[in-house]
Amino acid sequence: MPSRSSLENKSNALWKKYLSQTHISPEAPSNFSNKFWDNYRVLLEKSKDELANAPQKPSNEALIRDKYQVYWEYNDTTLNGEIQLPRSHKLFNTYAVVAIFALIIYLSVPENSFIAEMAYKLLFFGSIVIFASSFLIKFSPRKALCTIELHENHFLYQLKIKSEEVKIQVPYHQIKKFKAQGEHLKIFVKDQQALTYSPSQKQKQAILIPMDIENTFHLRRFFDDITQINRSNH
Repeated sequence: MPSRSSLENKSNALWKKYLSQTHISPEAPSNFSNKFWDNYRVLLEKSKDELANAPQKPSNEALIRDKYQVYWEYNDTTLNGEIQLPRSHKLFNTYAVVAIFALIIYLSVPENSFIAEMAYKLLFFGSIVIFASSFLIKFSPRKALCTIELHENHFLYQLKIKSEEVKIQVPYHQIKKFKAQGEHLKIFVKDQQALTYSPSQKQKQAILIPMDIENTFHLRRFFDDITQINRSNH
């Protein structure tokens, strides 16, 4: 049986023989490093490509366009209805000016003169007309034709009152909420300045839609979906 020392000597001899016969190139570490960085660059480019091709979250504008297609692709996009609006106070204002003018004249001339008597009568009858007119104005609203034209990224709100016409272009992304108020549906927007008015002096015109406008069921559901999309952006 060979001794322990003879086995160790034999093992050392075999190891020396292996080392002497094995040729290790001095360029091997450099080649390994280059190969490693080449593979890293390939993986990095592949990761960028995968990120670029990954499905992106659709924008609010795209979501709104999708909703528009869902609700209005096969439905009429021009909706008509009739709305009752408060009457103008122009008549009241005109008679108020006349009454004030008559009062000034009455106080400026002698009490028993003909002019003072005429001014007093004008003031008296003017007061009656003002009272009656203001009462009628308050309790007799006027009817107007309301039309809504639905487009892919906005709707056009139109009011026609005899010869007067008001148009308001409302981008869907500006709709903050809508609320039922009496017989109307009132639209609230984020920024009043983002709307387009025609004529421009009608910027204080509220957007009131009659409850019984054509296809009101789809319209209200459409507005509800839009407000949820706009709300999710915050």
